[in-house]
Amino acid sequence: MILFNKYKVLELLVNGCYGSIYKGENIRTCEKVAIKVETKNKNKNKGQEKEEENLSLLKREAQIYLCLENIKGFSQLKWFGADDNNTYLIMNLLGDSLQQFKIKHEKCSSIMVKEVGIQMIQRIQLLHSKGLVHRDIKPANFLFGLNNQGHILHLIDFGFCKKYKLSNDKHILFKTTSNIIGTMNFISLNIHKKIEPTRRDDIESIIYILLFLLGEMSWEKYKTDDIESILKIVECKQNILYCIPDFLKEMLEYVRSLEFEQEPDYKFLIGLLS
Repeated sequence: MILFNKYKVLELLVNGCYGSIYKGENIRTCEKVAIKVETKNKNKNKGQEKEEENLSLLKREAQIYLCLENIKGFSQLKWFGADDNNTYLIMNLLGDSLQQFKIKHEKCSSIMVKEVGIQMIQRIQLLHSKGLVHRDIKPANFLFGLNNQGHILHLIDFGFCKKYKLSNDKHILFKTTSNIIGTMNFISLNIHKKIEPTRRDDIESIIYILLFLLGEMSWEKYKTDDIESILKIVECKQNILYCIPDFLKEMLEYVRSLEFEQEPDYKFLIGLLS
């Protein structure tokens, strides 16, 4: 299959509820790319603000990639467009995600986890500096680069990303949401309470990824599709401070102390990982 006389679809990489990702190739340059495909009119979220109701996840994501153009640790947008049935977003191809890395390595060393943690904090600090919160930080959304960028983590998937600053540069107001936003195993305690996600919540999710890589995320055994199991996940997160490495305990205590509008001290967090 050739898209727009330029990109050849090679194989399916991911098939998710909001669309699919394929490995592809630029038929003119032989450059390998990732092709995200979103079927039209199948991803509207009731909780979105009125001005976002008709904006597809991929269109929003394309706008954010343009904002992050040529910045280390972020995939580069190659092309964005649509046909009668689908919307397409084409980026440079990346390597394994942290999810895949964990499957291959089972349990990671503290040194490796700290190195990964520093990169994750750096990526999210950059995103926050653009006035944006990610709102779906999870291992599948951090990917290593390929070839000479194999050691560099890239933050991807900005479909649920949102501005935390208003047009007058003031922080959004505290409010609750109708739905939980994010991936259950990695969302913060505040999001479990259906509080609007902000910068502190992206950081708390990063800490849970570090626990996941260390093999110490105790709530992995529970399902995420029934109330009783979700309550057990919340309980584990509430009590996790008593049984995790000191550097993560200090990070988590700090992040949970932040107010809704407060800017995280990224330098302090990186220092705890150094």
